[in-house]
Amino acid sequence: MAELKATLTKRDERFLEQSLNGSMWKVILAVGAPLALYQGLNQFFTILDTMMASHISKESVSAVAYLSQLNLMLSALGGGLVMIAVASLLSQLALFGFALKNSLSGDGAFSFSREAVAFDKVTTGPMIRQSIPVITEKALFAFGKTVVNAMSTLYGATMVGAMGVSNNLGGITTNPQNGFQEGAAAVISQNYGAGKHARVLRAFYTVLLVNMALGALISGLELWQLDWLARFFDSGSAAFHREIVLVYRFEALGAVPLGVNAAVLALLYGLGKTELTLMLNFARVFIFRIPVFWFLQHCTNLGEMSAGVVMLVSNLSSGVLAAIISVIVIRRYRKQYAIMTIGWRNRSRIRSVSLPNDKFGSE
Repeated sequence: MAELKATLTKRDERFLEQSLNGSMWKVILAVGAPLALYQGLNQFFTILDTMMASHISKESVSAVAYLSQLNLMLSALGGGLVMIAVASLLSQLALFGFALKNSLSGDGAFSFSREAVAFDKVTTGPMIRQSIPVITEKALFAFGKTVVNAMSTLYGATMVGAMGVSNNLGGITTNPQNGFQEGAAAVISQNYGAGKHARVLRAFYTVLLVNMALGALISGLELWQLDWLARFFDSGSAAFHREIVLVYRFEALGAVPLGVNAAVLALLYGLGKTELTLMLNFARVFIFRIPVFWFLQHCTNLGEMSAGVVMLVSNLSSGVLAAIISVIVIRRYRKQYAIMTIGWRNRSRIRSVSLPNDKFGSE
């Protein structure tokens, strides 16, 4: 296959230079903020779906919570829910069309070219090896949330809806965190590939601070106005309103640990350690959530409060486990690339030393 070269615009070249050599705060904010906004908009439309369902009935809110995980056929669930599904489908099709148009036009770095398609082992092997854990973790995570929804019916059908609303409110915090996670993962991968090993850690510490700050700020504001927010989803039911408030008061306390978790995932994705991301997401649901929920239901007298407590335990434990993994990964990474940190105040004194087998060179 002939060598293919993508055309970079001057703007792209300036950004590449900034990403590899500029202020890491500016890079993370420039890359992460648009993705955080995009994720926030997606969450806004998800919240609208739930609000529309709440105008049908509180049971419809529970149905939407189930369907967001199961993706079932909607024809038997009533015209209101079908309308919600059709609106979601149309918005996704419009986004797909926009992406298709842009990928087929021009000869830029992100345009599609048939000449660049290859199915040889060297090309597809690493992609498949790193993608399988990611696909598996997302499927298992969605399945695990479905199991939790089913377990919550012990406290009545509307508790599923309350947990779904709580998840929506939590998404106002976690979706922007995930946006910064995706942006930071790309920056980390880019710097890692270019041999800028010390900047990889700088990017991680930057997104860690950003995500923790977002978690504290947004969840704090939500807790302040939680009673007002719950009114948009409670279908006029005081009991349903109480369930929403009960669950989210606990879930919101895990926003900062989830920020830590997202930052660590960015580091692991950027370094290609997707087997560790699989372990983290598996543990979050199948170790820290489902077994804990079962224990709370059968071995305590917390009652419906268990639905909120399990979210706090799961989110907090996930953050702690992610922090432990990051310490181990960073320690090995520093040793591998002989990265020395000399003082915290002057970032220019953080440098990496190239080892003999380091094909990328030193920073």
